[in-house]
This record gives sequence, structure tokens and C-alpha cells, in this order.
Amino acid sequence: MSLKTQINTKFDYKEWDHLLMKIPHSTAFQMSCNYDPYKIAFGSIPLYVTVEDSTGKILGQLLAVQHFQNFTRESDSLIQSLTSKLNIGSIINWHYGPIVHDDERSEEIVKNILEALDKYCIENKVLLIKGSSPVDSKTQHRNCFTKYQFENINWDTWITSLKPELNSIYDSLHNKTRYDVRKGEKANLVFETVSDRSVLDEWMEVKFFENKNKKELIKKYEKFNDSTWEILYKPEYEKMFVARLDEQLISGIANKLFNYNVVQHAVVNSVKKIQGGSFVTWNTIKWSKENKFFTYDMGGANPYPISNKEKGIRHFKSKWNGTKYNFELVTKPYNKNKLKLFRTLNSPNLIREKISSFFK
Repeated sequence: MSLKTQINTKFDYKEWDHLLMKIPHSTAFQMSCNYDPYKIAFGSIPLYVTVEDSTGKILGQLLAVQHFQNFTRESDSLIQSLTSKLNIGSIINWHYGPIVHDDERSEEIVKNILEALDKYCIENKVLLIKGSSPVDSKTQHRNCFTKYQFENINWDTWITSLKPELNSIYDSLHNKTRYDVRKGEKANLVFETVSDRSVLDEWMEVKFFENKNKKELIKKYEKFNDSTWEILYKPEYEKMFVARLDEQLISGIANKLFNYNVVQHAVVNSVKKIQGGSFVTWNTIKWSKENKFFTYDMGGANPYPISNKEKGIRHFKSKWNGTKYNFELVTKPYNKNKLKLFRTLNSPNLIREKISSFFK
């Protein structure tokens, strides 16, 4: 039976999400509107990839996004304009996909998706494609990705089941973890479920606290945060929780909420060392349990940490009595020279350093 694969820039949101909810491990990363804030703020293009059988039944789906600029650097309109005029290319990204609805034909479905993406990338001069496989998927896609010249990197996450009673979850934590939570309580930390757009600005202040280009970066993300609040936070597809000390935000966790699954996707911590991270993490898990979610995913960590920072992240994520799951990060470059140029042009500080050194 032949399969039909399509890549569209629009799709019926209700139909897309209804299909997703049939798969227990699907998350908000694959939800229909997940990349809309990037579309509005930065001109990125969401890509809805579907695989259908001869009857029109969708057997596989993948939400990806095509980015045309680097978001990790400060804004520079001249350089962004130059990048556009040179038509250097773009980058495609996705998280926790594809979602497969027919395990028996899994390999064929994933193969069709990768073939379609490959063709799209070549036709649209894409520089790099990168993604991550689903967590807790019963299907393995490594052979498919390898066949299409993707580099596969093993990654881990820990998922805490929220089905036991809350006391049982708490009692199952290591003594040191419970001590850290109590330490935060004794320090008079206040747990807050974010309900006001202004907290996203506080988050950015903490995130870029030590960055000399803090003002430019915060301004660059202003429209993105406005869109994220309207599209994801108000309908509660995304939720932020913070810990405050004397009304000051010292720790925070941003989470994706969908299909009874909560996934941690961003964390900030100020320089204060009073176990704000443990305090806000436990209370976030508690909130998730009380609001009838089934799982709490701590987000990814490197199984082979190469720095003390990565070791610390991995240790922290592993200490909440979750079950460890493996998934994969996959990447495929299409033009390494242009990709290097793209990244350089989107790194204004690097350009300034090279110009300065040239004239010394």
C-alpha cells in the first residue's frame, strides 16, 4: 500500500492536536501552535509533515520549524539584513518527533518523512536540520536516521510518574533532596504560579544577568514573549513556576503542558545559593500532580557529561525518583561552509572581534 507524504505550512489545528492526543507520549513540542510565537516574532515557518495511506488516514506526523536567524545572539539589524540579501539559508528544527500512529509500519513512515524533509531542504537551501526523537516511543528510528546521513547522539531524561499519591512521591525522594526542599522552605521562599506577562521580563533579566548585551537581547525577545504569552501561556499549553525571596525572582521553571504530560524545557537561577531550584522543582511536580497530569519530564541531559556544569545538570535531573529514558538528538548539515558563515553572521560579537584584530 503506497504512502503519501506532504509538507504544509498550515494545517487544521484541531485535527492535528486530536491526532496527537491518541499517542500517550506526545507532548506540547509537537502541538499545532507550538512554533507560532517564532513565526510572529522572527518570521520562522512552521512545517506540518504528514504521512497518509491510500484512504487518507494519517499514519505519521511531525511538526518542525524553519528558522532564518540565530536567536542566541543580540539583535543586529544590519547583519540580519545582510544574511537575508546573501540568501545564505536557514535551519530546520523539531523536538520529540515524529509521532507514529502505526507501529507495524513505523520504519516506512519515518523513512517517508525523512525523504520529504531531505527533498525540502535541498530545494529550499536549508543549511542544517536537527531534531530529537520521542521519549518512551515503542518504535526505534535509529536505522532510518543513519540511512539518511543523520548523526545520532544518545540523550537521557527522567520522567516522574504522577499516578502515586503525593506523599508517596515525596517519600520516595532521596533524603538529601527532601532536605534541599525543606531548606528552601526555611529560607522563606515563596512559590508562585505565574499569571502575569511581566514575569517573563523578570525571567529574561535573570537569564541574561551576566550578559553584557542584556538590554539588546531582552528587547529582541520582547515581541516573542508577547506572542508566547498570548498563544501558549493564556490557554495553559505552557506554564511557568518561580521561587521568590523577598519578592525577587531567584529560580524558575518553564514547562510544556499537553496530553497529561508536563515537560520541563527551560530553567533560570539567580546567583543566590539557597536551594531555589529544588524548592521550585518539587512544588512544580506537586502542582502537576494536583492538576491531574500523569507525568513530569525533567528534560534532557547528556549521558556522557563533558563539563562540571553538565554533570551538575544530569545529577539534578536524576534525583526526583523518575524513570530514566533514552532518546536521540539527530543532526544533518547540508552545506557546512554556508552554515559556518550563517553562524558567524549571526554572531555580531565574533564579527566585531575579527574586525578589531584585523586592524590591530
